[in-house]
Amino acid sequence: MNGSNISYMIIQLLNLELSFFILRAVLGVFFIVHGYQKLFSDFNGTKSFLRSLQFFPAGFWAVLLGGVEFFGGIFIIFGFYTQIMAGCMALIMLIALARVKFGCEKFIGGWELDFLVFGIALALVFGLPGGIFGGFL
Repeated sequence: MNGSNISYMIIQLLNLELSFFILRAVLGVFFIVHGYQKLFSDFNGTKSFLRSLQFFPAGFWAVLLGGVEFFGGIFIIFGFYTQIMAGCMALIMLIALARVKFGCEKFIGGWELDFLVFGIALALVFGLPGGIFGGFL
């Protein structure tokens, strides 16, 4: 293997790392904002919504959901337990699709955003952990 092949492989690896960082950043910011809203901005609204979906006790589920979204989003951005946190995010989105969006016939303006976020989270589950922790955590 000559030097140009090694350089090409390094560039490809860096591109892959950058791609996964962008996915982590987008997903992380998305969940930080939504988790913040659930925990600090409209906690009672979150409890009421979860109660309407038959999640009891609603306060426990509101704290768990908001906490996983908020702190999980931070973890994902920094690459800390990326695949585990992304798995949690994928599960959250799968539940949202099944419990909230199921039966919604509209893709556009219906369940497309949830489906997109689920796909990004799933890609991170099977992708490179990366991050400032070098992918070891």
